[in-house]
Amino acid sequence: MSNIAVPPPPGAPGYQSFSTPTGQFHGVQYYVQIPGMHGQTFSFDQLSSMAVQRVLKPGSLVQVVGEPYWSPASAVPGVFSDKSYIAAMILAWFLGVFGVDRFYLGYIGIGLAKLFTFGGLGVWAFIDFILIALRRVPDRQGKPLS
Repeated sequence: MSNIAVPPPPGAPGYQSFSTPTGQFHGVQYYVQIPGMHGQTFSFDQLSSMAVQRVLKPGSLVQVVGEPYWSPASAVPGVFSDKSYIAAMILAWFLGVFGVDRFYLGYIGIGLAKLFTFGGLGVWAFIDFILIALRRVPDRQGKPLS
């Protein structure tokens, strides 16, 4: 038998992450499973930039340098929005004429405009539904929906 210590998986008792206790991930380097980028390390800011440019998807696998486990990019706090793509789609479809989808994403002014115009008599609401479906609408901070 081998005496190699295997670290516990994330969430298990004794698991320790290399991230800082304050939740700041700016000093951490990541590997990303994207074709053509094997072996390269990326900073938190580079991951965020890649997410905004749609190079990094929420389901793309990332690994903290030094940790043995891969996880989805959506699990890295701050790279993607805390707002759900599916929730935004449902709100846009059923309550888009009242601007609820835009309120959910943090666009209060646009939400009020849609509310008072009944979604531009439905036209604006339909266009917003299409834009959200195509992932063209980020949240208020400009982060892609998760």
